[in-house]
Amino acid sequence: MTIQLSIRDLYHKIEEYKGDKILTELLLPWLEQNRYREYLHALPLNREMREEDNWELYAFSRVLDLLALSSRPDSYPEDLEEKEPFLTTDEYIQLAKSLGLNIGYPEKYDPFHCEIATAIAGPLNFEIVGYQHPVVKLKNLMIKRSPVVITLDPEAYDFNLVNSALLYWTFRRSNRKTTDLSEGWGSNSQWRTAFRLDLETGQSYIYNLNGKFDLNVPDPATREELKKQDLRLEDAIELVVNRQFIRCAKKYDYQFPYDFKYETRKNQ
Repeated sequence: MTIQLSIRDLYHKIEEYKGDKILTELLLPWLEQNRYREYLHALPLNREMREEDNWELYAFSRVLDLLALSSRPDSYPEDLEEKEPFLTTDEYIQLAKSLGLNIGYPEKYDPFHCEIATAIAGPLNFEIVGYQHPVVKLKNLMIKRSPVVITLDPEAYDFNLVNSALLYWTFRRSNRKTTDLSEGWGSNSQWRTAFRLDLETGQSYIYNLNGKFDLNVPDPATREELKKQDLRLEDAIELVVNRQFIRCAKKYDYQFPYDFKYETRKNQ
């Protein structure tokens, strides 16, 4: 199915919107008029996806990033300040449901479904104590991970690193520096950015399906790329899986992880 109007049009309309009923006055009517649900569900979620459709998924992810910037969390530690909501959490969920997307809150932390919004001190590592908004998936394709508040042992983790590390493959967050392949391009060219394909299968999680360097079986070309970026294999895996460094000492460096891919078995 070919769309007549890219969702980047909606992105700009959201930026210009001044009212207080954005869901019913702008979002839902635009999506229905442009048959966006039908478009999303007709996409082949594999390597056969057209480049133009991949760009469109990137634009869609930017719309969700913009809407989530000041959405009100249902469960969040009281000492973490949040902006007034642009969308309530219920409205955010309603929007996702209107598009037939799969939504939910992960019961336990795993990097495929979770993004670290904030880490706080606690006796257990990676225990979820708050959610910013739910996971959003198109069938088995991850569209937006659930930003969560987790606990970590301060003796085992560097909180400055975990909470301040650059977030890759990400357009915009309210509390974190981000970067993606649109950075540095003009107002039109930036929309020709590839969307990262993270897929869940029955047995595994695939991170960055279209990456050309396989970190599971690093061949000479992959090892040469790691050497070029001064990355150990485990550092590159950490970055691809988490989209940020959690333990790696290269915490303030700009890397180029976009060509790496990695697959993990479930329940490893």
